[in-house]
Amino acid sequence: MSEEKRRVSETHGGRGICYEDDRTSGSYNLARTNQFRFLDKTMIIDNKDFLSKTKDPWRLCSMNQVEEVKLVLRLIPIWLPCLMFSAVLTQINTFFTKQGSTMLRSIGPNFQVPPAALQSLVGLEVLILVSIYDKDFVLMARKITGHPVELQCYKESVSVYSFPY
Repeated sequence: MSEEKRRVSETHGGRGICYEDDRTSGSYNLARTNQFRFLDKTMIIDNKDFLSKTKDPWRLCSMNQVEEVKLVLRLIPIWLPCLMFSAVLTQINTFFTKQGSTMLRSIGPNFQVPPAALQSLVGLEVLILVSIYDKDFVLMARKITGHPVELQCYKESVSVYSFPY
């Protein structure tokens, strides 16, 4: 499809844009965007689409369908770091439980720490290190650069849990 419509434009060889959508529920129109314009070729009606009696969904897409694909493509840069972060978090959970089951976990003669309790150390470590970062490193960076920089989201959401040291 892309090879056949590669040289077709809206004005030369094209008969307009397919605005109609085959969906029956909910009538909405997305605004046309300039990002990923190479996908716009799929909504241009050429001679073959104009002469056919039925709309071939593999050849011709509506403007809403193209804009929805563009929306999903714009999410990929957000999804990729989230994917890496979730892979790391999954490994932490299994690693600490496995490591906790093989190490000596007894504190004193009568108390033994459960292996799954080691997972809580990650959250505690993040809270402690973020407060150290905000109080020491950001303060030092302010003195060196002269710019008033701070972790605003940290101040709003984690300030209850910050530890004085």
